[in-house]
Amino acid sequence: MQNFRKPVVPIALFILAFTVASMLLPHLSLRDGAPPRRFEVPVYPDQGKDAFFVSSGSEELSHIALYHDIGASIKYARQADVLLFGNSRQQLGLREAEIVARARSLGLKVYTIATGHADKTRFALELIRRHDLRPRVVVASGGPFLFTEGLSP
Repeated sequence: MQNFRKPVVPIALFILAFTVASMLLPHLSLRDGAPPRRFEVPVYPDQGKDAFFVSSGSEELSHIALYHDIGASIKYARQADVLLFGNSRQQLGLREAEIVARARSLGLKVYTIATGHADKTRFALELIRRHDLRPRVVVASGGPFLFTEGLSP
């Protein structure tokens, strides 16, 4: 019985200390800004096989998913006759239902590789080269700075 108590006491103390710290630390003013909090991605209906969730709080996921070919995004980008790219203006400004329906009526497949954070042409060109994308048409949208040099942070 004595051997059983030796590991149980430190484990119980660790769990107690962790619980108390996780409850108290978010309420202490240890830094500027809002205290740390739990973030949950909201539940959205399934967007279909040709879409993915691009943002979690302030974290943009589209760069990572596209660049590293996570999920099926690049698979569908390879099948596109019309490839759209740009920044968040393109992500949020185009009416997907209209574009997809019109492209489909012409027998074309359309896909977007637009990314947020004021990204520029360089990232899209890197995606096209890296994944050997070969669309018939490429449409760029996002404002005049889209064609300046560099990458978003």
